Amino acid sequence: MINHQGSHILFRLKSVELTSELIQGTFPNYTNIIPKSYNTKATVNLSELMKAIRIASIFSAGDKIIRLEIMPKKSICKTRNESCSSKITISARNDKFGDNRGEVNASVKGKAAKIAFNSKYLLDVLGVLTEEEVALETTDTSSPGVIRQVGRDNYIHVIMPMFVQW
Repeated sequence: MINHQGSHILFRLKSVELTSELIQGTFPNYTNIIPKSYNTKATVNLSELMKAIRIASIFSAGDKIIRLEIMPKKSICKTRNESCSSKITISARNDKFGDNRGEVNASVKGKAAKIAFNSKYLLDVLGVLTEEEVALETTDTSSPGVIRQVGRDNYIHVIMPMFVQW
């Protein structure tokens, strides 16, 4: 039911009533906070990334900060004969529990990057994704990260970074 001024709506279900109020004003243009380009794009298996982040989140219990280092193949390989691949290193530090460091293979385009996120927020977004692979796009350590499902153009998530000492 909508009131006669059009400012409130009421939903009545069997055992729940939910009321909402329309806020007057202009909604911010959310497209302005979505980065238009990236310096680094890492494509990774969703379940492997979530597993590494869950483990790191145990070690980030106090501040929930996890650090991601995205490394393209060219920054890892020292010789042409060495077998290596691009990867994301996920780490967390805690005075009580110690440190954790895990690696996940990734396909990386662009240059090496470092960025830190709140593990809870990162796990929340990854937990709702349905595709097998996810892409993480970054510009620098202080700009928002963008998460996209590979193979789906109808989903984008912007996540703000944490400021940390590397």
